[in-house]
Amino acid sequence: AKNDIEHPDGHTGVIITSGTKVADAITTKEGILVTNIENELLETYSEEVQKMLKRGLPLGEYEVKEVKAPEGYYIDEEKTTQEVQLDEEDNNAEVVSKETIFINDRKMIGLEDNENGEKAGIYKYDEETKEPIQDVEFGIYTAEDITENGSVIVEKDTLILKAKTDKDGKIQSDVKLPLGKYYIKELKAAKGYEYDDRIIEFNIIDQEKDKKIYNMYTEISNKQTDINILKTDVDKNPLSGAKLQLLDSEGNVLKEWDSAQEAYNVKALETEKEYKIKEVEPTKGYVTEEEKIFTLDKYGNIIMDEDDLYNENTILIKDEKTKLQIIVVDEKTEEELSGVHVEIIDKETNEKVYEFDTKEEETIIEGLSVGNYDVIQKTEEDGYVTTHNSITIEDKKGVQENILKQKITKLNVKIKDTEEEKYVNAKKIQIKDINTGKIIASTERNEDEETLIIEKLEDGYYIERLPIGNYKIEVEVEEGYKEIDEQEILIKDEEE
Repeated sequence: AKNDIEHPDGHTGVIITSGTKVADAITTKEGILVTNIENELLETYSEEVQKMLKRGLPLGEYEVKEVKAPEGYYIDEEKTTQEVQLDEEDNNAEVVSKETIFINDRKMIGLEDNENGEKAGIYKYDEETKEPIQDVEFGIYTAEDITENGSVIVEKDTLILKAKTDKDGKIQSDVKLPLGKYYIKELKAAKGYEYDDRIIEFNIIDQEKDKKIYNMYTEISNKQTDINILKTDVDKNPLSGAKLQLLDSEGNVLKEWDSAQEAYNVKALETEKEYKIKEVEPTKGYVTEEEKIFTLDKYGNIIMDEDDLYNENTILIKDEKTKLQIIVVDEKTEEELSGVHVEIIDKETNEKVYEFDTKEEETIIEGLSVGNYDVIQKTEEDGYVTTHNSITIEDKKGVQENILKQKITKLNVKIKDTEEEKYVNAKKIQIKDINTGKIIASTERNEDEETLIIEKLEDGYYIERLPIGNYKIEVEVEEGYKEIDEQEILIKDEEE
């Protein structure tokens, strides 16, 4: 009662004193007050007055005060009380009805830091460096239907807010959300970071009567993309000394390094973009590997051929050794020769890098550096001279076959008429071992199959395959010429 209220009979006097609470009231879902007269109040009056009060409140001035807001709403302290006047003019009515309206605002979830220093919103930071991450896009969704007066006003899984973190790694907004269940989901990772598919759930309920805004705040870490690049041989043994580059899809060089026994680590590559690894220079003795192309999916996983992966986050760049095959053949017959000692000399350093003896089965030489080489071929077999050749080991896979000719000894014999300055023929020419006198070569064929044949040429005589050493040559000239004295000759270990 705002003031003292008297009995309507005009003589009983005050029946309700000012300030007395006469009834409790609670709204239904339709907003209608359900009222009850206080029993303690009724008991202070006569039975007649109690009957009257049970019918309703006497005319007079009353104050209606909201003492408890509906769940999820708060009371505006400046509008907690409203006056109701049951006037005399309404006395002719059997029942006087009055309406008063109270407006309650919902308690809300805030996404902005408040003046009390309470944090709100989303904070995204680097898991390793703890530095804030900019440009991560998040969405806030309803985790349940949001209702009002029994009706769904926002359905479950509705996107309420979509925003990106600022330079401080924060998302803050003046948007206010009704109390309830929500979840936060990352929609797009920042450049150089893995996508984080974790769902962060919130269930904010009303726990404090006078609290109007409940702040929603979460801190979420994230990892940079992180891969390794390992240079190995075909057996996956690490190789040092190769020069490699990492390029983007436009050919820009992002990283350069020399391979080592440990893998090279690369962080913060963007996801869902194409990259290329280029070997600029292989490890010595190996062939340059072809370029490798890869991408990272949104989770930072490497997408490429499984044969090029060492493990889930390590790329293999496998190099093959150079492979060289040298076959030595007779320069005339081109038949393959065994037993030739071959030395391979690096042209740049003049160092011997490899040597071997030819044999019937093929010899594959692995691991010589790409470049130019001199080859020295020596054999103990009679009739051959030490032979020099040049080869190039190219930067390519597979066996590089080189067929090298072994040169034979060659001797030209010419008989000259000193007066007429012309070459003349001989009746017979014989070349004998200087020590034993054995005929080694002759213009005449004999029963000794080992004797070499001296061939007649247009302007002289030619003999090949004489073993290296000293000989004497006997020439029987035609009639009309003086006999030629026996001469000594030396077959040298020279290619000329």
